Amino acid sequence: MRISFLLAVITVLASTVYSQSKITLVDAGNGDPVEGALVTISVSNAELNLVSGDDGSILVSAPAFPLRLTIRHLNYELYQATYQDTMPEILMLEPARIQLNEVVVIGQYEPQSASNSVYKVRTISRERIDAQAASNIADLLTNEMNVRISHDLTLGSSNMSLQGISGQNVKVLIDGVPVIGRTGSEIDLSQLSTQSIEKIEVVEGPMAVSYGSNALAGVINIITRKSSLHKIDLGLTLQEESAGREYDIDKGLHNMSLTAGYNISDKWYAGLDLGRNFFGGFQGAATGRNQEWDPKTQVNGSAIIKFSPGSSGMHYRLDFLDETIRSNADPVGLFQPIALDEVYHSNRYIHQVQGGAKIPVLGRFNGVVSFSDYRRIKTQYAHNLVTGEKPLSTASGGQDTSWFKTWIFRGSVVNGTRADRISWETGYDINIDHTGGGRILDGLSRSIGDYAIFASAEIIPVRPLKIRPGLRWAYNTVFEAPLVPSLNLKCQIAETADLRFSYGKGFRAPTLRELYFEFIDSNHRIFGNENLSPENSDHLDFSYTLLRQLSKSLRGQSDLDVFYNSIRNQITYGQSVTDPSSITFINVNKFKSWGANVGQKFIWPRFTGQATIGFTGRFNELSDSMDLAKWEYSPEVSSRITYSWSSRGMQLSLFYKYTGKVPQYALTINDQGEQEAFLGRIDDYHWMDLTVRKDLWNHFSVTAGIKNIFNVTNISATALNGGGHSSGDGLAIGYGRSIVLRLTYKLNP
Repeated sequence: MRISFLLAVITVLASTVYSQSKITLVDAGNGDPVEGALVTISVSNAELNLVSGDDGSILVSAPAFPLRLTIRHLNYELYQATYQDTMPEILMLEPARIQLNEVVVIGQYEPQSASNSVYKVRTISRERIDAQAASNIADLLTNEMNVRISHDLTLGSSNMSLQGISGQNVKVLIDGVPVIGRTGSEIDLSQLSTQSIEKIEVVEGPMAVSYGSNALAGVINIITRKSSLHKIDLGLTLQEESAGREYDIDKGLHNMSLTAGYNISDKWYAGLDLGRNFFGGFQGAATGRNQEWDPKTQVNGSAIIKFSPGSSGMHYRLDFLDETIRSNADPVGLFQPIALDEVYHSNRYIHQVQGGAKIPVLGRFNGVVSFSDYRRIKTQYAHNLVTGEKPLSTASGGQDTSWFKTWIFRGSVVNGTRADRISWETGYDINIDHTGGGRILDGLSRSIGDYAIFASAEIIPVRPLKIRPGLRWAYNTVFEAPLVPSLNLKCQIAETADLRFSYGKGFRAPTLRELYFEFIDSNHRIFGNENLSPENSDHLDFSYTLLRQLSKSLRGQSDLDVFYNSIRNQITYGQSVTDPSSITFINVNKFKSWGANVGQKFIWPRFTGQATIGFTGRFNELSDSMDLAKWEYSPEVSSRITYSWSSRGMQLSLFYKYTGKVPQYALTINDQGEQEAFLGRIDDYHWMDLTVRKDLWNHFSVTAGIKNIFNVTNISATALNGGGHSSGDGLAIGYGRSIVLRLTYKLNP
């Protein structure tokens, strides 16, 4: 009641401070209202994005003048105008050919529309995040094509693969800065909250020229909110969700987040995001004190201060995470039962300073300096269930700390604009990694450095064609790094049809964890391998996009994507030759994947439907002496349907994904101590989410829905699972069918 009363008071006060102006967008040809137009209002260095309703109108809380109005719509010409003191009540939009106008930044010399980019960029918008009620990146990517999400219940982490390649080859960025803290061999996506995200850009295929190691399979760039149109922004989100049928004060999910932004002046902006995610675990089929999914509590947030005096500017951003996972064990002993309970505590800090300025003659310089610190502490207690005492356990591997620190220095000079026939970029990229702690060989600290320079050019010999060659040279302090070239082509073969082709080489040096990891306890024997070789790869990609106006109110987009990857010396887990009871990192002689996707999207005034079907083939040549590898294929289907009632402020969203069976080879040691391969399999499953979102009283919105409608929990997995951390029931996918309810308040919707 107190929270509801407080929010009501804030709403009343806000309505007296911010008056609202109404603008109606109209088709200049027939006078019909224009629904679904993206309206961007720019004041100084801040922007606000709005979408017109089914009556063509938008409501704007009157900002300071002058302001610039930009209107984008697939069916209409781009509209831009500056207003000094008032805005018009009616705006006429001129019909135009269909075009893709999503603005993308990843891998670009300057922000530009997705239709102009030489890369095929997949964008996940803030609206999509809200519609899916996703609290973290793992939840958000569950329905994405070519992406497979699984969960390591021992480590309490979420893993992914992209284009059939494991997540250790996917580089995850926050505003272009790599995220560190790989609990297994991958970034734990469940640790990355969605609260401060503006959008996410995904590029499949290697971007090693621009981003270096760990970018063989692709790049996921999380773009955060850095400005606001209003003097003050305030948002509060409360989310409740069951874990299957389990829900109570200490069960299920209880999440809350607060966002705030303040324009200190026309040059200074400050923002703050705070969140707490509580997961009470999931009992499932486990008995006693054990739980299939361990309880987890996360406190996360970010802070930003931005200075933008004009064409130049800079900002400092801090992202932080504090996570605690509790694992309760069954007791041993009758009269004095002792349970070896474990607590995993992780914290991460990412500091980054980014800035840019024009340099006479050369162009524009953009630079970033970042320092990241990640620690994971394991504490084991000998919990006496009778007396309640919890002394530290003296068991081998019961206590340990692992830490990772990374310095990043990156800068580039860009010369040219989209209007030029030739533009270019050249820069430097320095990454220095340090690690140490109880899980590192001999407990010693280790380090590895990567010092690189890169260059690329975008050439337009004729207007329909763009050619972008690139080259990266690197010096690695441990391994010899090759020259890494790339080539991207984009050709507009018709007014509404684009072809793209890309080729790229990739190079990934073994990580410090893969080289020096050492972990021994009652359930695990996992060791690094100092004799690992770097991975080298080749990637080919082809895509075709066709946009069509099927009728006056119906638009369509057809996509065809084909990809091919070849990785030599791929690093993965395998049984040790010298000790079959141990797991170690090994080089696979050769790994290949290829696949194709065909997608179709339809857009009506109130309805958007999208369906994609495809397959991924995998080929493992485990060693030169094993002539048994062959291509094994796995299908996928993904679909999203959205129906909107703009006048009622309501939206219905359905997300569906079919993930097919994954046949794959793995190595094991037979009774004679010899290596042999076997063909395992990860079973298929269906995943579906249904949500309804409703706006209330201008400032509130509520989202309700059902997640994991098909009640997927564990699936059979007979192949060797990453890290040897597989549960007895197979691979963990979800914790069953769940009910979700989210309430959001925004001072300036």
